[in-house]
Amino acid sequence: MLAEVLRLPPSEREALAEDALSSLTDSDRQSIDDAWLAEAQRGDAADLSATTPAKPVDEVFRGIDGKARP
Repeated sequence: MLAEVLRLPPSEREALAEDALSSLTDSDRQSIDDAWLAEAQRGDAADLSATTPAKPVDEVFRGIDGKARP
């Protein structure tokens, strides 16, 4: 299904995404927001405690798409 959606033109993908997001209840959205907030707080705590070593941004992007970015 995802592969089929990704073949749609950008405007149709945008409309589909908006429809999907609007179908969520306030409770669904709050659960998602809470999960993202908790993840961001975990990341901040790890950064502040230096338990997770930082990487240069070009190394991070290379790991994502195999290309260095300026």
